[in-house]
Amino acid sequence: MEFNKVTRAVIAFGALLVLCLLPLRIEIAHSTMYYIVMGFFCIRIIHFLWFDTKREERFVRKWERKRQLPKVAVILIEAVKSLVWIGFLIIFAQVIIDGRELRILFYPSDQSFWLPLLLWTMMIAFSLIFGIVSLFEKNRLYERLRS
Repeated sequence: MEFNKVTRAVIAFGALLVLCLLPLRIEIAHSTMYYIVMGFFCIRIIHFLWFDTKREERFVRKWERKRQLPKVAVILIEAVKSLVWIGFLIIFAQVIIDGRELRILFYPSDQSFWLPLLLWTMMIAFSLIFGIVSLFEKNRLYERLRS
């Protein structure tokens, strides 16, 4: 489903407003860092919406080259991108919002060995699923932009 630019801007700024007002409802461990990251995302979204046509032209150029690669390679590239985003979201939620130490996420001393292994397995599985979906969605977007 494609939205026009105004609808995307309203949705993006509405979501950012909710995220900026979230600390009023729940306790944030590192609120300064939270607002710095939210400010970065706000600037990034403004840039994303402002330079929409340049982004689409750059996407078409890059995707033409990427389509030359085997599908498995493209899926793995997109899966690695997804894995980085999933990892960032987990680290952001656990460290900045909940205030946990980073080493506890990967080497919990009081929990079993299987919990971090399950976390990594789920992260990799979801990133592979996102890689496959991303391949088909980007091909669809490429075809739409080329026509």
